[in-house]
Amino acid sequence: MKRILSFLLILTVCLAASSSNTISAINSKQDQKKEKAKIILVSGIVTDEQGNRLKGVIIMSVIESETDIPFGTESGDNGKYNIRVKSDQTLIFSLNSYESQKICIKGRDEIDIVMKKLKN
Repeated sequence: MKRILSFLLILTVCLAASSSNTISAINSKQDQKKEKAKIILVSGIVTDEQGNRLKGVIIMSVIESETDIPFGTESGDNGKYNIRVKSDQTLIFSLNSYESQKICIKGRDEIDIVMKKLKN
């Protein structure tokens, strides 16, 4: 009986240590992800399919986690835009009469977009 109890005690201690190491590894990976996503300035030009620069395109960051930052802007007279976002966020570009586009930033600091007209 003592051997069984000793075995169960040792097994419990080993499982607890293993569980603690697993939790530490998961937390470490989450911390690394947080460190990788930095706030960057993304710039670009929005045009239509004919190469005309588009004014008034709404550019919004997509909120996918509690650490994402909501940002928004619109393209100027010359189709240019600037937006500060986390390097791992996604942007949505939208303008009336055009198809919205969802673009993953993936650390890029320059993203030019060609908007396509909606089909009637």
